[in-house]
Amino acid sequence: MKKILAMVLSLAVLSSSTWVYAASDGVVEDVEEGSGSAAGSDVEECYDVITYNMKTQEYVLESTDPSDIPAYPKNQTKSHSAGNQEAGRLSTDSSQGQSAAIAQASPVVGTPKLSGISAADLSKVTLRWKKVPKAEGYCVYRKKAGDRWRRLKTLTGNKILTYTDGTVSPGTQYFYTVRAYKNVKGKKVQGGYDKKGLGILTGLDTPELVSARHHYEPGKVKIQWKPVKGAKRYAIYKKIDGRWQRMTTVYSPKTTFCYDTKADDSDRNLYTVRAYTNYGKTYKYSGYDKKGIYSDAFTYGYLDMTIVSMELGDILAEGEDGVIRFSEKDFQGKISEFQKGDRIRVKFYGSIAEIYPGEIDHVVSIVKIG
Repeated sequence: MKKILAMVLSLAVLSSSTWVYAASDGVVEDVEEGSGSAAGSDVEECYDVITYNMKTQEYVLESTDPSDIPAYPKNQTKSHSAGNQEAGRLSTDSSQGQSAAIAQASPVVGTPKLSGISAADLSKVTLRWKKVPKAEGYCVYRKKAGDRWRRLKTLTGNKILTYTDGTVSPGTQYFYTVRAYKNVKGKKVQGGYDKKGLGILTGLDTPELVSARHHYEPGKVKIQWKPVKGAKRYAIYKKIDGRWQRMTTVYSPKTTFCYDTKADDSDRNLYTVRAYTNYGKTYKYSGYDKKGIYSDAFTYGYLDMTIVSMELGDILAEGEDGVIRFSEKDFQGKISEFQKGDRIRVKFYGSIAEIYPGEIDHVVSIVKIG
């Protein structure tokens, strides 16, 4: 039997459908034939499987996506055979004219150790890793939770040990990993990779405050802000005794307003908003407008009128806005202190119905005047 020349990485065809791949840590792993990327995919330029055809005496390079490579325990192999071959034993198939062996050789290139990940701003994530000896470049991969690894960038040279991804979306969780490669016969042959990768949750824009106005009645302020892309919820804060205190939470990302039902009638109600998102127990909050936004002051209406009728349950008063009907309840238990012809001042809020006689939504008080 002809002696097989020693190579940096040798692989063998164990059956018509299975290839064997020597990973960067020396672990022999198998990859189903055809599991590699098709032409035009995002990993078509990176190779990590080499086979040797004894008949043609040629080396063949195949491409695979990292997520297609299953892991096996270290220093173990998965046994494949058409005739109960043992892993590492040379075999010959005369009908195919091929011989195969699992070589106990050093890997082509090692596995990069991921050293850190950070989000510089809302649209950039930077990944860092350690240098791999003999590597001629690196392939950077990215995925979202539950998704497959997809090649993001191929870097040339062994001095570039960071990559900044400027294609991320706000409030999204991403995972990154790296594979070193070495050129063999003009093709990129990859080493192993960190299968878990490093994850990060990108940030969110600071909500833009729109308004804080009393909502048609005292003690109630409507706070509004603009929506934030990627946000899942909003936390609303009110400044009380000089400190921001969380007032309430809006749980729908589509709802961009809320109410403070304990507001003062003054214009000193001060509010701010933070957007936030989460993946599992990992939470990410946006910044917030430190100046906040003040509410307007609640405005009451006043009418100076003259009582023109005090029939039981039907008190009429006339002023510049016409004749208004009042009930005994509007006088807050003091109806006996008033009589026909008295001049009164009515404090109210809300609208006045345009009917005859008119009616006021909310009467606050009625007092006698000069």
